[in-house]
Amino acid sequence: MSEYGNFSDRLRQARESAEMSVFQAAQFVNVSPGSLSNWEKANLAGFEIEYLKSGEPNRQDGEYMPSYVTVHSLAMLYGVDLDWLVSGIYSVDESEER
Repeated sequence: MSEYGNFSDRLRQARESAEMSVFQAAQFVNVSPGSLSNWEKANLAGFEIEYLKSGEPNRQDGEYMPSYVTVHSLAMLYGVDLDWLVSGIYSVDESEER
């Protein structure tokens, strides 16, 4: 998986690559499908900056931004590197693809 847009774009790309619906992924991480869908559609560039600075976003509004635990869980569910999902810097461990 290559670098792709902002956090919202990578979140959607990772879910689609895992061949999961919004509903399935949301159920797994215990959030509403509407929240996950909103995160995938929003331009959460600010999320990337706050997450990288402090390990989690400043805003505590779970409807606006996912929590660290949720992002970590989604990365594990989708089989992508957490750093890549948040920042676009790293990609999936390519040794698994060989």
